[in-house]
Amino acid sequence: MDRLVHIRGDVYDVADRLREIDDGYYPVYNLTKHRYEIHHARQKPTLCVVLPYDSLDCRAIDRVLRTRVDNVEKFIQEMDCQNEKITRDMESQQIDEMRYKANQLGKYIDTTRTRVMPQYKEI
Repeated sequence: MDRLVHIRGDVYDVADRLREIDDGYYPVYNLTKHRYEIHHARQKPTLCVVLPYDSLDCRAIDRVLRTRVDNVEKFIQEMDCQNEKITRDMESQQIDEMRYKANQLGKYIDTTRTRVMPQYKEI
């Protein structure tokens, strides 16, 4: 079972600022998994957000606001845009690689003046 340390006060007043958003939110430090988490008292299970940061600061507030149900459509749209960009970048990289290999193949055929296709490892 996870050992959770409830954080009631902190340097940046994150706990208080979370309660301003919704009085059910509270930050904890998970001793088992060595990470900060945001939980909600009126939800089962209580875990809402796992924070990917080494410290508890204003980024926790930003993360909670981004992942709230109220902002789910905007959050999904941001994820879709990011995924489209990743896909475009991967396709562009594959096209560049194919052009390079085709160019190398052309150079190979020109220099050897042969009709025999080279092995893949020769390109």
